[in-house]
Amino acid sequence: MPASRATAFALLAAASLLWSGNWIAGRALRDAYDPVLRARMRENARRLAIDLAEGTYLAYAGPSFETPAEIRAFRILGADAVGMSTVPEVILARHCGLRVCAISVIANLAEGMAADSPSHAQTLAAAERATGDLARLIAAFCAEEVSDLDHEDTKDTKKPAS
Repeated sequence: MPASRATAFALLAAASLLWSGNWIAGRALRDAYDPVLRARMRENARRLAIDLAEGTYLAYAGPSFETPAEIRAFRILGADAVGMSTVPEVILARHCGLRVCAISVIANLAEGMAADSPSHAQTLAAAERATGDLARLIAAFCAEEVSDLDHEDTKDTKKPAS
């Protein structure tokens, strides 16, 4: 077999934090992100004039930035964004029977997508810039959800007419 020299790598074999025997095995995740909650989040973003893109989030083990080769591979796989969080939490929440809506701040462009390489300082600065819009969006979404819960409680406590 001829020898080859590696010039880049794409790490796709990282272990999941959720693997524990068969604990998570076989859980359906077709609608991992609840369609009703997603629609409500989109409507709140529209009402608040907050740009809210949607796409496929690829979970990456981290804690390093992705290599250009990994980004090329992730694009082929259909990823629109890559991150180290969100997906394990979504899987666990769905396993517990919870409805899920997720928001992620894209805090840096991947290696090869900008003139400069990503840095931790750039990531922190971008996250800080996003906090205002993110806080307004989450507050509006939660207020709407609480209001809906209040109305549901009222409906449940009404006595039937005799």
